[in-house]
Amino acid sequence: MSEASEVLSKVAILMTSYRNKDYLGEQIDSLREQDWRNVDLWISRDCDEEGPRRVIDDCALRWRQSRLENEDYRVISGPRRGASANFLSMVHNPCIQAHYYAYCDHDDIWDKDKLSRAISILKKTSQSVPALYMSRVRFISAKGKRIGISGYCLFPPSFRNALRENIANGSTMVFNRAARDILQESGVHEISWHDWWTYLLISAAGGKVIYDSRPHIDYRLHGDNLTGLSTVLESYRSRFARDAKEWRKWLEDKICEYFPSLEEKLKNRKEVEIINETYEDDGIYHHDLYFRTLQRVKYLVAKKNFPAMEHYERFMRCEDRYDRAKALLRSGVYHQKPQDSIELLLLTLEWIDEKKPS
Repeated sequence: MSEASEVLSKVAILMTSYRNKDYLGEQIDSLREQDWRNVDLWISRDCDEEGPRRVIDDCALRWRQSRLENEDYRVISGPRRGASANFLSMVHNPCIQAHYYAYCDHDDIWDKDKLSRAISILKKTSQSVPALYMSRVRFISAKGKRIGISGYCLFPPSFRNALRENIANGSTMVFNRAARDILQESGVHEISWHDWWTYLLISAAGGKVIYDSRPHIDYRLHGDNLTGLSTVLESYRSRFARDAKEWRKWLEDKICEYFPSLEEKLKNRKEVEIINETYEDDGIYHHDLYFRTLQRVKYLVAKKNFPAMEHYERFMRCEDRYDRAKALLRSGVYHQKPQDSIELLLLTLEWIDEKKPS
C-alpha cells in the first residue's frame, strides 16, 4: 500500500464508558488531539447515568469543531455485561468499519502520536495478515502524577506466551482489519478479559503480534479501574496467597488436635472454598477457560501452532505429575519472567504430588 493511500486509512477507536465521569472528558480530549487525521470515535455506554452522558455530549461538540468532516463521533448502547463484553460487542458490530481498530478505556490519556505510531508499525505487515500492535504504559495516579512504567518484555510475543499470560493492557492495542475478521469469525464467547483473548486468538491464528517497548499512553490507577496496579503486583499476590494457605492449613491442623469438635466444621468450610476457588481470578481458571474457548474455534488456529496446542492440552489434562511436566516442556509455553516459567514447572510437580492420596 502506498504512503498516499495509507494516509486515508480509517481508524475506529472502540471506547467503553460506564459510570465514572471524572476522567472521561480528559481522555476524549486526548483522542481529539491525535495527529492521525482519519479517525472515527465509537463510544459504547454501559449505563444511563446523566453525568457521563453530559460529558460525552459536551465532548461531541469539541470533537466536531476540531476534527475533519469525515471523522465520526458515535455513541451506542453497550450489552451491559461488563467491560470485556462491551469491547467485543463493538468488534462484532457490523456498522463499525475501518482499516484499523483501537481499544480505548475511558480514564486514560493518549499521547498525540499514539495512533500514528501504531499504524506506522502495523502498515509494514500486509493487510491480508492479521496484525496486532501493543505497547507498554506509563502509570499515573488519579490526579495525573506519573508514578511508574509497566514491565519490559524479555521475550517476543507469541502463541506459546499467550497461552500463559497477557503481556499488554488492552488500551494499548491496535489491530488491522484482518485481525478484526478473525475476532468476528471466532464468534461471541464469555471471556473475562478481551485483551488477553485478542492476544491469544490473533497469535493462535498465525497473525503477527508487535510489542512496542516505548509507552504511548498514561494508564490511570484508581479505585474503579479493572487492571493496573493489581496486574503489576499479581505475581507477589499469588506467591503470598500460596504461603498464606500453607500457614492456615498448619494452624487449622493444630487447632483440630486440641479441639476435635471443630474438625467437621472446618472440613465443610473447605469444601465450599474449593468450589468458590474455581471461579476466582487466580490464573488457573482463566487459563483453562481461554484454552477451552480456543479449542471451540480450532479451525482458526494455524497448523504451525497445533503441536504446542496439543502438548499444552496434555499438560492441562494429565494426572501423572511427570507426564504433565513433560507435556509442559514440549509445549514450549513460557512467561516473560524466566522465574515464573521455572516456578510453573515446580508447581506442576508439587501440585500433582499434593493431590495424591496418602
